[in-house]
Amino acid sequence: MSDRDAALANGLIALLEGKGTEAVAQAEGWPGDWLARTIQFLAYSFYLYEPTRAMDLYGGVERFQAMAASETVERYFMQGFGAMFRREPDASLEAFRAAVALAPDDPFVLLGWFLSCQRHDAPIEERAEASARLARDLKHPAFAAAVTLRNPDPPPDPRNRP
Repeated sequence: MSDRDAALANGLIALLEGKGTEAVAQAEGWPGDWLARTIQFLAYSFYLYEPTRAMDLYGGVERFQAMAASETVERYFMQGFGAMFRREPDASLEAFRAAVALAPDDPFVLLGWFLSCQRHDAPIEERAEASARLARDLKHPAFAAAVTLRNPDPPPDPRNRP
């Protein structure tokens, strides 16, 4: 496990828990990294309401627009989470499917796809495939993030039963 992977997994958890400032703090230690940039962009756009800072991550509006029109994992990953936040299930699933097609073994891409499948009631076969592919590396922080996000509260302690 790399420090980058751990920090960005924590950044995604914070982002999905609505903790924009914490998400940015986890991601800003990795300048130039597409995933770190995406986490910060989504936090600035959806939670911190700082569109100028979001655009500055790409060097301005024109460069952001170029990225948003490109055939890259970054574009589809960002679109997937953006659609998830806007409660657009079909658009979220479509974007993550495109990201997986471009980076079929990236654990963070698989995490996004898994979360979209779970949150948007994807067909059972697709949910199973997303789960299985994410679980190929149980030690990767993306898998731990999936567990955390699926089970936000620890199970009750059986010793505390009446």
